[in-house]
Amino acid sequence: MRKITVILSAILFILSFNSIKTSAQNTPEKRWNVAVGYSSFSKSVLELSGSKQTVFYPQILTNVGYRFTEYWEMGVGFGYAHRLRIRTEERSYNDNSTNYAGWVYTKLQVLPLLIQNNDFPFDVYLSGKAGRYLINYTFDNDRYRNWHYGVYAGASFYFLKKMGVYGEIGYGNESIFEVGLNWRF
Repeated sequence: MRKITVILSAILFILSFNSIKTSAQNTPEKRWNVAVGYSSFSKSVLELSGSKQTVFYPQILTNVGYRFTEYWEMGVGFGYAHRLRIRTEERSYNDNSTNYAGWVYTKLQVLPLLIQNNDFPFDVYLSGKAGRYLINYTFDNDRYRNWHYGVYAGASFYFLKKMGVYGEIGYGNESIFEVGLNWRF
């Protein structure tokens, strides 16, 4: 947790430094970013009778963010998984447990440091996320809550002026990768 705090502090320091030198004419025209996507992660939860269970959380998600400067965006996200995929050494099965997640994120836009063009069809960024998730297990009528956090690298390609696709990969305890569609306004 200390490493994440140091990384996020460094990102905020860099963003505050860059926001001082960003002028009004260099700020991006399209400030809102809305994304709908898919995310999945796996987590080994328990050992039953010597058999390790790995739980996969396929999640539909949405993110809404606002770009404050040319380099910095912040936003919120929500995710939902209507079933969990459980795999053991003997078998694999679905469980109708539900997973809800909510988080805040910040993005450092890397590409504007290299290319000064607001209409460029690519975005490349580093992202940090932190939030909570809740799992309602159906097999024992129990709830499980925990914090999630992660550091990611991502890219977007806008095949239309305001619509594109994105992908993220990173390290965290909630999501390993995300893919989806995004719109900028």
